[in-house]
Amino acid sequence: MNREGLIQNRSRRREEAQIPLKLEPPHVGGYGISKSPSTAEFDLKASRILRNAATIGAGVVLVLFAVLTPSTAAEIATLAETFSGHIAVLPSPSTGDLASTPVGRTLVETKLAPHVHELTPAQFADTNFFDARRFPVALYLGHESYFQTVRQARDGDAALRNFLAGGGTLLVLPCGPFPLYYNERFQPANGLGLLGLNLGAGSFEKAPPGLKLTFRANTNQTALRWPATEFPFPSVFEADQRWRPSRAPAAAEARYTPLVTLFDDRGGNHGEGAAVIEFVQGPLRGGRVLYVWLSLLADRESRMRVVPDALRWALTGRSAPATTQLHDNFDGRQEVLGADAIWLLRAGQWKLDQGALVGENCVSDLFEAQGAARGNTAWRDYVLTVRFKIESRGSDWRDGLWFGVRCREDGDGYHLTFTDHDCQLHKAVYGISTSDANPLARVPFKPDQQWHTLRVEARANRLKAQLDGAPLFDVKDDAHLHLPSLRSGGIVLSARQGSASQGRTVVRFDDVSVKLLEE
Repeated sequence: MNREGLIQNRSRRREEAQIPLKLEPPHVGGYGISKSPSTAEFDLKASRILRNAATIGAGVVLVLFAVLTPSTAAEIATLAETFSGHIAVLPSPSTGDLASTPVGRTLVETKLAPHVHELTPAQFADTNFFDARRFPVALYLGHESYFQTVRQARDGDAALRNFLAGGGTLLVLPCGPFPLYYNERFQPANGLGLLGLNLGAGSFEKAPPGLKLTFRANTNQTALRWPATEFPFPSVFEADQRWRPSRAPAAAEARYTPLVTLFDDRGGNHGEGAAVIEFVQGPLRGGRVLYVWLSLLADRESRMRVVPDALRWALTGRSAPATTQLHDNFDGRQEVLGADAIWLLRAGQWKLDQGALVGENCVSDLFEAQGAARGNTAWRDYVLTVRFKIESRGSDWRDGLWFGVRCREDGDGYHLTFTDHDCQLHKAVYGISTSDANPLARVPFKPDQQWHTLRVEARANRLKAQLDGAPLFDVKDDAHLHLPSLRSGGIVLSARQGSASQGRTVVRFDDVSVKLLEE
């Protein structure tokens, strides 16, 4: 069907993302790949299936499995909704997306994945973005490496310390034996040691012969509730035996709570497989770290219990996050934004100029805004405000300023187009979009080269917009095109240019703000 038809059918082939396998160098003692190629291939396929299942729309009820009591599951569901979008996942140099790690797959299975924010390396190193006020809880799910340096030497270390100093809680739930041991260049860095943690003393590569090893859970704590008070050390057939215990730090500024300790049948103490460190004095005062040895997370049932329980402990008693999700006036920065920056640049050319974000020629022939994106499906009801100035337009009458709200990575969302003829509101769901013949809204507009302020409110299935304080439209999406309304997603800024257009489309953006609305 052509562009002028009632429905534009967006033909998009969604290729499976290839998750690279990156092998880290061995630390002292050495190790290799323990899985067979067929098992690794199976894990990759499973991760892709679960990753696709993580694209969850509005109204999905959090489902937690029978390993948790109904009251605990309900408590975690409430906390996850309250802190949705404010639970950070640290970037890892050696793992793929969320579903490429065992704990990440558990977050997908328990429907907790839509509530977390996967930080890019640039976001992680930006202490104005990654801090305990915006993200009271952060998860490390990587193998053994972390980003020690992103833009400046050791800015990753500074970001971790700043996060803890602000009162943040770091959950270290790794898929490798010695988390944060290597930096992004796979050189020894010992990030946990820099944070005051004592990890690795008394390590071994496999269980010592002649000893019967047993874990004993600490029942006098509320962080993690273990299914049994005693359970055996895993065999070589059950899990990775590379033991990297936690020990009480020497510094008096930290309070140390064992969660589960490994003993042998001769009375020997081999350290903790899980522990909590709370900083009560010094520069990191108020920060907390919870560590769990990788093989205590090896089987699915254990993860289904430990991961939600750790989040429950970390979030309980925390203040609800601020409603301002985003405010960017583009001041104080000079570098050209890249794909690894806070804004994800998916189309066009972008630069910072005179305290504004300038977009040019975001080529698209679809009724979708393509350009600089921010946010994810954790953003539900919100108000977007932004100042803009159209400096030039291409030759196609549709060229000009376009915005997206409640947008997904695949292009689905609501798209507000400021063209040479008018302003239209479009909808794209499942690759099917409205066209010029049937937009959700159409209102008069004539482009100029002046600064304007746009305000868009998205609440439930209702979208309202104002331009320079005057009403623009107020519509409800009651299954327009016989497709469901979109209830969550991020924003997109675009300087739309048709593929056959002549000239240049250039738009300036400033003072971009997203404020979450209370339900």
